[in-house]
Amino acid sequence: MSSEQPKGINTGRIISIVLIAALAALVVVFYIRGNNYKNTLAERDTEVGEMTFEIENLEQDLDEYKVDLENKDLALEEKERMLAEKEQQLIDKQKKIDQLVKSGKISQQDAERLRGKVEQLEYYIKKYQAEIDELKTQLAQKEVQIAEMGGKIDTISGKLSETNRKLDETSFKLETAKILNARPFYFYRTKVSGKEIQETSFREGQLDGMKICFDINQNLAADRGSKDIFVQVIGPDNKVIREESKSGFFKANGEDLAYSSKSTINYDREAMKVCINFDKPASYDYTKGDYRVIVFCEGYDIGNSKFSVK
Repeated sequence: MSSEQPKGINTGRIISIVLIAALAALVVVFYIRGNNYKNTLAERDTEVGEMTFEIENLEQDLDEYKVDLENKDLALEEKERMLAEKEQQLIDKQKKIDQLVKSGKISQQDAERLRGKVEQLEYYIKKYQAEIDELKTQLAQKEVQIAEMGGKIDTISGKLSETNRKLDETSFKLETAKILNARPFYFYRTKVSGKEIQETSFREGQLDGMKICFDINQNLAADRGSKDIFVQVIGPDNKVIREESKSGFFKANGEDLAYSSKSTINYDREAMKVCINFDKPASYDYTKGDYRVIVFCEGYDIGNSKFSVK
């Protein structure tokens, strides 16, 4: 009896120790698991907080983008580019939420809540995209209107140019129609006695004085009134014969031309005969050859003829 009692006592003690050790181990395991769970919850809260912060920042960016969308000075292409950036950021946030769920860093419940925020922002993205599409449509319509208006302007400009051309042409014809016409010509040599002899060919020494006459034809388009007539007598040497003290210069074809003699007439659109006396300059002697006579009025050559000296 006395030898069996200690053996039972030892067995009980061993069992007690084992139980205590197992209980202690369980306590440690539960403690570690509890700490790990707390850490996991803390990590999840951190991830959710960071993700929420990112989404809220994107939401603020979209609010600011609304101001840019209404900015008339900002190009439409730039507005569209900025919205595309916001849309890509939203897609990136959605992908990040999916990755966090897959890696167990956030719960499915937190993920759904975050996705709900993303979907709200997607609504504004679509809304702003619709506004941009409307702006693009309006811009395209304006470009068509501008093109049509440009075509109309080109057509009007073409018609205006043609009208101006016709007006210029008509104006030129009217101005041309106003030019007087002098012909035929008559040449007279005058004697000291005052007698006048009509000829077209003279001998040397006969032309101390001469009279040049011509008919100005009827012209109903010409302006009535006083008109200066300039006569050039051009010798065989192609120089204008003139007495410097009695002649001068006049304007014709944009040039200053010398004249031999000048007369003023009063024209009333009816045919009339004009005669101009021309005395030989003291320093000039007629030589053999052909002499040209050109008559000018209002800057135009209105007639010409010639006589000769033999």
